[in-house]
Amino acid sequence: MDSRKTQVLEVYVDGRCRLCQRMRALVEPRDRTRAIEWLDYNEDHVAARAAPTTREQLHARMHVRRLTDGAWATGYDAWLEIIRILPGWRALAPVLSTRPARFIGRALYELIARNRRRLFGTVECDRACSSQNDGVRETARKEP
Repeated sequence: MDSRKTQVLEVYVDGRCRLCQRMRALVEPRDRTRAIEWLDYNEDHVAARAAPTTREQLHARMHVRRLTDGAWATGYDAWLEIIRILPGWRALAPVLSTRPARFIGRALYELIARNRRRLFGTVECDRACSSQNDGVRETARKEP
C-alpha cells in the first residue's frame, strides 16, 4: 500500500534535537495508520520541500502541513494538529484548543523551543541524518 495515500500530516522537526526525537518516539507508535510523515529539515531536500518556509523558520519551531488542504500550523498549534489525528489523544484537542490553554500552551512551547538544544542536547551526524537516525551518534553535548 502506498503510504502517501494514508498520510494526513507532514511534520517538520529538528532531527538533531534530542527533545524532538523523544517526542517523535512517543507519538510514532500511536500513529497506527501512519498518518504522519516525519521530516528532518536539516536535510536539504526536506528544507526545499518546505519552501517557501525557510530553514531558519523551521528551526524556530515545529511546523506541520495538512496534506488535505495545504494549511500550515506551527509550534503549539502544530501539536494540536498531531493530537487531533491520534486515536486516544484526539479527545484532548477540544480542551487544549480553548483560549486559556492556547495562551499558556503557546507561551510554554516558545520557551521550550528557544532553549531545547541547551536543555536537552543534540545529536551529531556522521553523515546526513536519515529518518531512521542512521549515522547519528548520541552526545551529551548541549549548546551554550
